[in-house]
Amino acid sequence: MKVGGSHRYREILIDLPKGVFRMFNFRWSHIAAGFLLLALTSFIYAEDKVGNRSGVEFEPLLIKVGQTVISETFGQSSKKIKRWVRYGTRWGVVDGAFVGRPASEAYQKSHPGKHSGLSPRLEMRIPECPDGFLMKFDFKFDAKVDFAHFWLGHHRFKLIIQGDQAILQCSQDARNKNITRTPLKSVSGPFKVNQWYSVHMEAHGSQRIIQLSGFEPLVASGISLSSEKLSVVRISGSQGIPLYIDNFQFIKGAGLLKP
Repeated sequence: MKVGGSHRYREILIDLPKGVFRMFNFRWSHIAAGFLLLALTSFIYAEDKVGNRSGVEFEPLLIKVGQTVISETFGQSSKKIKRWVRYGTRWGVVDGAFVGRPASEAYQKSHPGKHSGLSPRLEMRIPECPDGFLMKFDFKFDAKVDFAHFWLGHHRFKLIIQGDQAILQCSQDARNKNITRTPLKSVSGPFKVNQWYSVHMEAHGSQRIIQLSGFEPLVASGISLSSEKLSVVRISGSQGIPLYIDNFQFIKGAGLLKP
């Protein structure tokens, strides 16, 4: 190896069995820059995965954050998330997201009715939360949605996606006879296909707050959820359309931010 007149340049001789190749005026700083770019790219990807898919970060508006009960980023398939699958619907991890598709035609024919697996479906059990809770996740659809919903407390706190609209549903009584539905106000136009959305659903007693990227926060009230078991969280996509879920968390509350 020869060193030229400048400290920044070097001449490298690489001897191979069939010849000698000379590489002149090679900047060693280029190598360092290449490694730095590679490291930075890896770091950005890691940071992306830790954050949410929509790029919109929310802070709790109602409750103090307590113990995390479920935290799933779907980096790889696990027995836990496989237990969430219902009604023969088909789910798998694709590019770090949990993607659900309807059940097979054979399953649908053998299970007629509302549990036929036409819509991707997940269910997960959660504990009683007397001091409130926060549920947050990212989702998207790759086609226009007819009707999809995310809910808990047996329809008592539900986010509905219907066409271009996002709607909050709350039950006002234990028998779910008195139900209110309130549209969220969009700040970025109609609901979009192939766009990730992030959602925060908070509850404490009879109070509800929902934050959805691209929409204004909405405050509502309904039957108290503090003194009962919430049973299961249910996620149901639109019939015949894949549903993408990522960064799912369910967190116990530790009381109100403003008592």
